[in-house]
Amino acid sequence: MTLPSAEFGFPGPLRDRLIAAILAGSKTTTTSLALEYEPVAEPLPRVGTRQRVVDSAGRAVATIRTVAVRQVSLSEVPWQHMEAEGEGFTTADEWRAAHEDFWHSPAFRTYVGGPGFVVGADTEVVLEEFVVEQVDAGHAPAVPVDGHADDRLVALYDEFNEGTWDTDFYSKELSGSALRIADVGCGTGSFAIRLAREGHRVTGIDPAPRMLALARTKNNAAHVTWLEGTARHLGPGPFDAAVMIGHAFQCLLTDEEILETLTEVRRRLVPGGRFLFETRNPAQEAWLGWQSADGPAAVDSSAGPLLTGWRLMDVREELVTFEARTRFERDGTEITDTSTLRFATPERLSELLREAGYSTIRWHGDWDGSAFDESTSKEIIVIAST
Repeated sequence: MTLPSAEFGFPGPLRDRLIAAILAGSKTTTTSLALEYEPVAEPLPRVGTRQRVVDSAGRAVATIRTVAVRQVSLSEVPWQHMEAEGEGFTTADEWRAAHEDFWHSPAFRTYVGGPGFVVGADTEVVLEEFVVEQVDAGHAPAVPVDGHADDRLVALYDEFNEGTWDTDFYSKELSGSALRIADVGCGTGSFAIRLAREGHRVTGIDPAPRMLALARTKNNAAHVTWLEGTARHLGPGPFDAAVMIGHAFQCLLTDEEILETLTEVRRRLVPGGRFLFETRNPAQEAWLGWQSADGPAAVDSSAGPLLTGWRLMDVREELVTFEARTRFERDGTEITDTSTLRFATPERLSELLREAGYSTIRWHGDWDGSAFDESTSKEIIVIAST
């Protein structure tokens, strides 16, 4: 008999983190809205129900069995249930904020059919407790993590991402006068600090708190305003320009997420303001190189010798899922980081940019400023003006 699928969150980093917690044994509960079962006409879960846990690549990785179910209002969720979700929440307010961010996301609102959908204290939720009956062979990773949330990988981020060809390009584009600039998805803050040193007023924003923590320790970090969140948490601005570098744009996996980012940035730009970002050209199939065909490679680092390797896991339409493994030879710790990126076509990008209200769009295909050519360019570099 084929078991029903259990899908935690939407495919991408969130689902990867939740499944990692399930496989590690730290996540034994989950929360859903009662109305989530309505669009697909599913019955509420029952005690004894067995399900196959599906990862971001659509593969079954484990079997779970429901051991307890109850339906309560959002205000009645007990702390024991919140803590058992295994996501590191330390307070009920933190749990509530994280879940509301998900339920109010464009992707979830599209799923439930209401762009203005909001939850409240009286919203009915389904609390489910489960046990893992079986982990499929090959799906018991050593230490699965989000690479932007692990201190050891964050500390190595700048070291593994050297090179200034992209930031040199953006810096030149933004030169000439002091500007108010938003660095969206600023990561460890290197470019935000560089822009501040060049005389600009800079706000750096990123959803990864550990990345921001490292950014704040750097020389000249005090000259940048640091915020945690996404484009919609930027505040009113206004800004003369915004940047999104390091292929961070590819972490936006749905049309709704892309459109929200484009729109939130445009709303904060002055007339004639610019949004500069890049994404890899899907026609060049960069993911074909994301496979360590000869096994892990030895790398020297500030953390000592490492063994690093890549594995391409899934290519489905515009979404590419891959795995990076890092083994710290000093103590034998092995960390597995699974990521999903979107390779949006230039045609779809153009449609979304126009829908978001940008009036002029310049397209480049390389960091030398050459024009974009879909058949040869590795990058799609966008400079969109209001």
